[in-house]
Amino acid sequence: LLSRALELAAELRKQINATRVFRCLELEDLLQQEVKDDAIRLDPTKVTIDVSGCGYTVEELQKELFDRYNIQVEKSTFNTLTLLLTVGTTRSKVSRLYDALMRLAREVRSPRRLVKTPDLPSLTKLRYLPRDAYYCGGELVPVFDERERVNRRLAQRVCADGIVPYPPGIPVLVPGQLVTSEITEYLATLLRSQKRMELHGIVYEGYQPCVRVLRPAEEKSLHRIG
Repeated sequence: LLSRALELAAELRKQINATRVFRCLELEDLLQQEVKDDAIRLDPTKVTIDVSGCGYTVEELQKELFDRYNIQVEKSTFNTLTLLLTVGTTRSKVSRLYDALMRLAREVRSPRRLVKTPDLPSLTKLRYLPRDAYYCGGELVPVFDERERVNRRLAQRVCADGIVPYPPGIPVLVPGQLVTSEITEYLATLLRSQKRMELHGIVYEGYQPCVRVLRPAEEKSLHRIG
């Protein structure tokens, strides 16, 4: 079953690249220069497709695939779709997907401008143990101020929750971690983006997105580690 899944994944990659509009990303497209010599390998059952050449936004393309071809793709970024092939994937399913992508590729649309996903901000120091910070009551501080600008009061506070944007699903903050102006700008950029993105850990007070941070009195009661 696994051998068949690997064979289907290899065939699907060739078929998608043959559309000359959609392109499967390879390992060299996905790795940063710093880790290219770390013997990282690509899982062939996860096929990530650059869709920027088709003229559709990711949301439009997902809707077209679902409405016209009854194909649902859940994992996406600003410019890519990711397909997951499993031991349950059949050749007919792969053929149906290829047929849909080929039909969409034949529709002449101007390629979209590539949109760069905001870079993850640099890691900051862990001021307190995550367990200690998480179990504090804390207080909610809005990401934006009254004029919809980035709230400067959030910087230099200590986060009490884990903040995880998905995609990519990598925590930008963990409980006990120092919030910086770089991190607040990153969160604000994601919240303002037209791309639907989940931000786990953000708390909404009415319509206002907030981050739960430690109160000054709570910080004094905790043992500082950094």
